[in-house]
Parts: sequence; structure tokens; C-alpha cells
Amino acid sequence: LAKYTTVGVIGLVNCGKSTLVKEVFKMETVTGTTQGARTTVPFIYNMDDSVEGLSIIDFPGVDDRDESIKGLAKLLVGLAQVIIFVCGQDRFHTASAREWMEIFQNELSSVPVL
Repeated sequence: LAKYTTVGVIGLVNCGKSTLVKEVFKMETVTGTTQGARTTVPFIYNMDDSVEGLSIIDFPGVDDRDESIKGLAKLLVGLAQVIIFVCGQDRFHTASAREWMEIFQNELSSVPVL
């Protein structure tokens, strides 16, 4: 790792982004805000207790009705050195997933995407 690394976890609505953060990084995550179990704002988790210099950002999910994809992408560029994109295979064909793939290819090509 670099001296300080931030991993952005982003993807479609209800695809398990927060669950991935909870299970892979073995930490308690915040479950939603005003919309029940859905994450509606980005949550930043500092991992210094287990991996010094590592932070995880759990971003809200997006779907085909969401117009915030480009705004989230700009935020990712400024914050994350690594991106984890979470999308179920049953929704990989959606307009939102295709839009993310274009952004990763055209605007975030310098950032590793998993």
C-alpha cells in the first residue's frame, strides 16, 4: 500500500456494497439512513486498527432512474486510489451499469477498478 490508500466501493442499488465492506474488511457498517437499509450517503471507514493508512468509502447505490452517476464518478476521482464496482450479473446489462463501464474506461482509466 501507499502511505495512505482509499478504496471506493460503488455500484448498483441493493447489490451488496455494504455487505461486501462488512464481510471482506470484517467491520461493522452503518445500515442506511432515512431510507431504511439503503445507504443514502457515502460512509468513510478508517481501517487503521487493522491496516494502517487504509480507508474504505461505502458509496450509495445507483439505478437507472438515478442522475447522480457522473457526480459520484467525479467524487471518486478525487478520493479513491482503488475502486470496487459491485453489480449483480442479473443487472449488468442495465443502463446504469453500462454508464459506469463507460466512465471507468473513459474518465477513470488511471484508477484500478475491481
